[in-house]
Amino acid sequence: MKEEIRKKIRLYGMDCAEHLKQYGFSITPYRVKDCLDRKMIKKLSLIPDDTVFFCRSL
Repeated sequence: MKEEIRKKIRLYGMDCAEHLKQYGFSITPYRVKDCLDRKMIKKLSLIPDDTVFFCRSL
């Protein structure tokens, strides 16, 4: 991976939701496979067992 790209990437851990809450967001977690069908998961290159977050500004 090129260095200029590497500097722009932020890998999030299990504490991602907590970080978002600290910045004033309400968080609702969803499992990818519970929200999207297999065709859409493949199209978006998502991992079915991953968690995505719906965030709202408070």
